[in-house]
Amino acid sequence: MKVLIVTETFIPSIDGVVTRLKRLIDHLISEGHEVQVIAPDLGARVYETGGRRVLIHGVRAVKTPFYSHRPWSLPLVQARIVADQVVQDFRPDVIHAVQPILLAQVGVWAAKKYGIPLAASYHTNLPAYLERYPAWSWGAPLVGWATEKMHRDAEVNIATSATARSELMAQGVRRVDVVPSGVDTELYRPSRADDEMRERLGGVQGRRLLLFVGRLAAEKDLHLLEPMMRRRDDIALAVVGDGPVRGELEQLFAGTNTTFAGFMRGEELARAFASADAFVFPSVTETLGLVILEAKASGLPVIAARSGPTMEQITSGENGILFDVSDSAVPGGSLEQAVELLDDPRLVDRVRAAGRADAEEHSWPRASAVFVALYEKAIRRHREAQAFSTAFAVVEQDLADLMDRAEAERAAEQGAGDGQQVADAGQGAGAADAAGAAAGQAVTSASGTGARSSRGWTVVPETVMWGGTVTIRHHDKAGRLEPKKPARLWMGGGSTARTPFFAASKRTSGSSIRTR
Repeated sequence: MKVLIVTETFIPSIDGVVTRLKRLIDHLISEGHEVQVIAPDLGARVYETGGRRVLIHGVRAVKTPFYSHRPWSLPLVQARIVADQVVQDFRPDVIHAVQPILLAQVGVWAAKKYGIPLAASYHTNLPAYLERYPAWSWGAPLVGWATEKMHRDAEVNIATSATARSELMAQGVRRVDVVPSGVDTELYRPSRADDEMRERLGGVQGRRLLLFVGRLAAEKDLHLLEPMMRRRDDIALAVVGDGPVRGELEQLFAGTNTTFAGFMRGEELARAFASADAFVFPSVTETLGLVILEAKASGLPVIAARSGPTMEQITSGENGILFDVSDSAVPGGSLEQAVELLDDPRLVDRVRAAGRADAEEHSWPRASAVFVALYEKAIRRHREAQAFSTAFAVVEQDLADLMDRAEAERAAEQGAGDGQQVADAGQGAGAADAAGAAAGQAVTSASGTGARSSRGWTVVPETVMWGGTVTIRHHDKAGRLEPKKPARLWMGGGSTARTPFFAASKRTSGSSIRTR
C-alpha cells in the first residue's frame, strides 16, 4: 500500500503528533508499505527508518502572530502545486490528512481532485485552544466549521480518544474511529532513574519532585500550579520543554522551587521522567496526552486535571490521581490534596504498578496496526462509493428515457377525451413503473446485491455511504437548471417521490443525480 501523509507538523519539530507519526511510519515501512510526507518546509528532506528513506516534500512555511515560535504552511497555490506533483509521481492508494485545518487541507483537496481514498485524523481541539488566546478567540467558530468541512469528505475519520471522537461528532462529523496513542516501553521505564538528572531538575532531599513535560503554551495551563508552588516549600517543580510562553512562565514562577530545564528528547527525556517523584498534567484541552503514557511507562504516579480524555486514561486512586482545576488555587484544594496522597507509600506503589501495566498495553506496533486497518477501510469505502455512483449513472440514463416517454404520453393525452386521458395516464404511469423497475435492476446489476422496493427501485444499503437521499434536478435544452424544487428520492425504504416528479416536470433534455 502507498500512503501519502499530509501534516501540519513533522520533523524536525517535536511534539506528540510528530512522535505518533514517526512511530506510524516506522510500522508502515517495517510491514513493506511505501510512505511519503508533505509537511512544512523546516529543512528536513527525508526521514530514515528501517534502512529506508521516506521522502518529505516541503511547503514554504511562515510564522504567524498566533503561534510565532513555530512556522506554519498555508494551503495556498504552492502547496497545491507540491501536492499535484507528489500525487502524480507517487500515485498513493490512500491519503492521510493529519489535523486538516491549514496545510493538511491540501490532502483533502488532492483526494477529491484525484479520486483517492481519504483518512483524516483529529489530534487537537483547536477551537478550545484558540479560546486561550484572547486576540484569536474570535476564530474558534470558524475553525470549528472548517474542521467539520474537512472531515466530512473523509472515508475514515480517526480520533485519539473517545472524548475527541465526541468533540468531532458534535461538529457534525460522522464515521469516527478511535485509535489511542502508543508508547515506547523500552525507552521509558523506571530503571532509567538517575541521581544526577534529579539534581539537575531541582530535586533536593526533603522535597517531592513534580515533573511537567510538554510545549510551554497557554493551553497547557501551567499557571494553575503557581499558587500551590508559592505556598509549599516541601515541593519542587521541574518544567521540561520550550514554547511561546516560557518567558512569561519563568516570571510567574520566580521565587518558587521551580526549575525550567529546557528541551529534552530520547534517553535524556526518559531519564528525566524516571528521576521525578510524580508527573503533573494540568491541561484540560488535550485530546490524549502522550506524555501521560510516557510517565506511566516510567513508573511515575500521574496527577492530572480532570477532563474527558484524562478520565479515559486514569481512574483516580488506582492508576493515577485526578484533581479539579476549579479549586486548584485554593489552599488545601484538590490539587494539594492530590499531591499529599504521595505520602501514602501503599497508594504510590499501587498507582505505579497499574500505570506501568497500562503503558505496556499501548504499544506503538499495536496502535499502528489499527491505522493500517483503517486505511484499508477507507479504500474499501471509497470503492463502494464509486460503485454506488456508477450504479446511479445507469439509473440516470434510465430516468432520462423514462421522462421522455412520460412526456410523449402526456402530449398524446391532450388530443383525447377526458375519459381517454385518464386511461392513457394510467398507461403512462404503468410505463413509468416499468422504467423505474428497469432502473432498479440496473442498480442491482452494477452493485451486485440489492433489495427491490414496492415502487421498483433497488436499494443497496452497504453502498449508501453519504446518506440516503438522491436529488434529481431538471435541465432545459441549453443545459440550464430549471428553477424547480428538485425531486428527492429516499433510498432507504420502499417509497419514492415518483408521482410529483412527473407531474411537475416539463420537457427536459436530461437529468443529474447526486447523493447527499
